[in-house]
Amino acid sequence: MLKKFVAMIMVLCMVVGLSACSQSYEKALEGSWYREGRDEPAFTFYSDGTCTSGSGSGTGTWAIVNDNQLKITAPVLQGGDTAVLTIESLEDGTLTLSMEGNEMVLYDKPN
Repeated sequence: MLKKFVAMIMVLCMVVGLSACSQSYEKALEGSWYREGRDEPAFTFYSDGTCTSGSGSGTGTWAIVNDNQLKITAPVLQGGDTAVLTIESLEDGTLTLSMEGNEMVLYDKPN
């Protein structure tokens, strides 16, 4: 009985921990993100789940899915409707995303 209780507590801690990661990504992603050497943001993510791109192609939506993936929906994407990018890392003002073997690095300030 004690083993089952301990196992349930461990599972609960893991679920809460994963949920916290998703929420922390959402908060950390809010704001503008820039490509290296650019003064105009590549993306701006708003707290209401909307986003804009530097190309001025309108307002889209964004969300964290599967705990570590950023889902962006058109019209902010060039030539696509929806993209799901894996968040490889997000630390010290640097966001590294990947999709289908391609990597994109964005910064929270122009550099």
